[in-house]
Amino acid sequence: MKSQQRHKPESASTRMFHGKSDGEIARLLRRSHQFSQRPKGRRAKNVVEWWSEREIKRLGRMPDDELARQLGRKETAVRAKREKLGIAVSAPAVRPWIGAELKLLGTRTDQEIADELGRTRYAVQLKRWSLGIPPFWKDRRIWTPKEEALLGKIPDHELAKKLGRSVGSVRSRRYCVTSIRFVPGADRWSARETRLVGTQTDEEVARRIDRTVEAVQAKRVKLKIASFVRERTEWTEEEEQVLGTLPDHEVAEQLGRTTVAVRAHRWVKRIPCCSPTGRKWLPAEDDLLGTASDREIATMLDRSIRSVVKRRVRLGISNRYSQVVCWTAAEERLLGTMPDRVLARRIGRAESAVLQRRRLKRISRFRTSVSRRNV
Repeated sequence: MKSQQRHKPESASTRMFHGKSDGEIARLLRRSHQFSQRPKGRRAKNVVEWWSEREIKRLGRMPDDELARQLGRKETAVRAKREKLGIAVSAPAVRPWIGAELKLLGTRTDQEIADELGRTRYAVQLKRWSLGIPPFWKDRRIWTPKEEALLGKIPDHELAKKLGRSVGSVRSRRYCVTSIRFVPGADRWSARETRLVGTQTDEEVARRIDRTVEAVQAKRVKLKIASFVRERTEWTEEEEQVLGTLPDHEVAEQLGRTTVAVRAHRWVKRIPCCSPTGRKWLPAEDDLLGTASDREIATMLDRSIRSVVKRRVRLGISNRYSQVVCWTAAEERLLGTMPDRVLARRIGRAESAVLQRRRLKRISRFRTSVSRRNV
């Protein structure tokens, strides 16, 4: 069978180059010899692979990848041609749904129906969703028109008791069937319940009137009622004067409060904590700062080194007697010639100081295994 491929006719400029050498073409194009040849791949873009009638008739009768292998084309080309002609995809593994199978949807669980029909659970579920069929529940009760007519006319909890359903089921059905979002008179506060708001904590009121804590709190805020305060929760002037004079746990034991409450109220009043072990710095002690090393001053004043350093830094006094010992040239030449631990004992420094100095000078550490490998 002769090929039915059609070629695009050549233009006049293309025919002008036939029978001419590269030098002549370069002279006509006013280019150098190495650029005179036309790119061979550029013409391939203008070549159109025409589809025969026999190939078009085979579209959609088998999967695109299989047809592409038989025709020697790309799968994307086969798919594009099929979609352009509006031919449906071939999927022999997909079975059409028949009426008997559709009647089973929703009568049992999706997995049971899938096992019976030889389909996947996802396929059964997707088909049921597309038809608007609710899922199967074992103890499911269908809503009757009489029950749906009562939705929104009485509170949900009363209707749930009347119909023997849950409150969530009644509320969900009311949202789904009707446009009623708020039931007038539902959960209306009685005068007795309103009088209880603020007399006790919100948790106790909610437990007493069988409501949620959020509902009681919202009602109290709406009525502008202050939160309930128990006895001995208000601080008196005598109690506040004790704050900061003793540690918080001792004040809590003395006042009969918790340590957390004492600490929180002291923070609110901006009262500094009591530190019975702390000693005030005397002017004579401040004069000693900087006259010797911090360790010597701490031993002399019977204080911690941290306390001495903190006091000296706060007063802006420099330490002229620093404990930093400068490295000599002879010590630096020993870095890397022996292990850091051995060198630290030899020159009387800490091992961490030797390690830090060696890294600062970018000297590699001493390796004993190198000489062993060379032996």
